[in-house]
Amino acid sequence: MDIDTIFPSLSCGESVLGKKYRHSECCSSVETICILTKYRLLIRWKESFCLCLHQSSYSSIDLNSISRIDETRPSRYYFIYCLISMIISFILIICGIVAGSILRVALIIIGVIFLVKAAFWALWFYFFLKNKYVTIIGGCGRITLKFEKSIAREFEAKLNELVYMTKMQ
Repeated sequence: MDIDTIFPSLSCGESVLGKKYRHSECCSSVETICILTKYRLLIRWKESFCLCLHQSSYSSIDLNSISRIDETRPSRYYFIYCLISMIISFILIICGIVAGSILRVALIIIGVIFLVKAAFWALWFYFFLKNKYVTIIGGCGRITLKFEKSIAREFEAKLNELVYMTKMQ
């Protein structure tokens, strides 16, 4: 662990297993760091403000208290909205080209607005689907962690393995 990832000292016989799982976004000031040990899941939220000041909080979850782990991805309804919006925009632009002068301008402007909106949704949908949510449910309540797709799968597999091993002991 580096100086930036300090948790309370580990108990006797407890060691860090594997690597640190990190997630941060360019538009968010919060970075999530998860570390798996033999007996606990350590989660640290690091928030930056004023570009150079940091404030951290952490959680420690006993692996025995975890009863369920869910992996979900963001809703796919945005893709349907994007397609419908693009179809409407193309219909409006075609009607605007065919229609009279005043109606033509109005239809083309509305069509372009729908097209820009659809393009924005498509980009947002593309970037949003790169992430997955891992929800941990148990005695700790419900904690949802956001990771990139590959990291989420790796984290969930390792966490499932450790939870199973601790419950078998």
